[in-house]
Amino acid sequence: MRKNKLSIKKILSVEYNVAHDIITPSVYKYFTDLGYEVDFLLAETESKKRWDFFVRIDDNIKTITANYDEMNKILTSKDIKEYDFIIFNTSFSFMEDFKYPNIPILEAVYKSTGKYPDSKWGFLTIPPHVSGFFGADSNLLKGGKYSDMYVINHVGYNGLPLLAANYFGDVKVTPKSDKNIFLATGNIAPHQKNHKLLITAADKLDKEGLSNFKIIINGSGEKLDIPQHLIKYFEFVGDNKPDKLFEIIEKSDFIAALLDSSVEWQRNQYGHGTCSCALMYSLGFSKPLLIEDYFTVNYGLNNDNSIIYEGQNLYTAMKKAILMSKENYSELQNQVKAHSDYLSEKTLKDMKNLLIKAKRDYYPNKIRKFLRQYSFIRNLGKVIKNVLNK
Repeated sequence: MRKNKLSIKKILSVEYNVAHDIITPSVYKYFTDLGYEVDFLLAETESKKRWDFFVRIDDNIKTITANYDEMNKILTSKDIKEYDFIIFNTSFSFMEDFKYPNIPILEAVYKSTGKYPDSKWGFLTIPPHVSGFFGADSNLLKGGKYSDMYVINHVGYNGLPLLAANYFGDVKVTPKSDKNIFLATGNIAPHQKNHKLLITAADKLDKEGLSNFKIIINGSGEKLDIPQHLIKYFEFVGDNKPDKLFEIIEKSDFIAALLDSSVEWQRNQYGHGTCSCALMYSLGFSKPLLIEDYFTVNYGLNNDNSIIYEGQNLYTAMKKAILMSKENYSELQNQVKAHSDYLSEKTLKDMKNLLIKAKRDYYPNKIRKFLRQYSFIRNLGKVIKNVLNK
């Protein structure tokens, strides 16, 4: 039996930055599990194309790609009233080629069109760098709301509602190989990750006579200078889209986060609300994460579900991983999956409660806005009256 159109619950996920595609499967899964149809409206330009992270999902997912002007027209059209909520995966329009950079998305849309999007119950947002946008203790996040948008976070930072980015569809959970393959994925950029930790660790392992390991580096950016005697341990595979990338993750044994608390930007972001792709892949593919102790609180990790090291001493974690038996590896994998399952359950609970709250607050917020407007008009009338009486 076909649903009555009025009974269909719908959510639109919007991304103005040509990035963050990695979270789209999770957005789709969790809101679908809550009974919503989920559509995607994504920015795309001639030079910047989207990546399809739905390759392991068989569902027919409605995705519209458009330039910024086209997106604004869609968002301010009457069709948007069909959606219960709009989720903006970026709070600010910070792209260089956007007309109004560094202001909240809703205000940017209004400046471009003279209209605000008109969903049934309001707006949610998932800022990728929450402390970077709002500050670690910013009053802007008081009550979990900013610029008429409820704020969601991928690690539940500061008690914000959790939406875990840990789902990629039909993935294979593979056992430990004899090769001890460590994967580093993402931009090769010193302010984002410290790839040099791998070189230092590989050198120490080599000097100890531990040679049964391999390091795969997926991504592009700055060139890494690998000493000649260590080149045999490294394989550079470049940037890979999800169809190939998922295969690389599945054949790997461990994922190296390469976060370094001695780098201010990494300390402030990944220590306070930012979720790295390394964590997402670890949770989604049950691959143990090698991570510095400073970042474990933000990520909710411990020695049962990850391999933790102090400071820049990645070497100790890699050595532990290499010497780990396949039986202990399997137990560690089970703990990674258990943690991921816990986050999935919490996501569903948090999102359900948040949507209920947003609906409950919708009309009181509308009334308060109207009364503020009415109060302004009334006060303006008093000012005019006083002027005329002078």
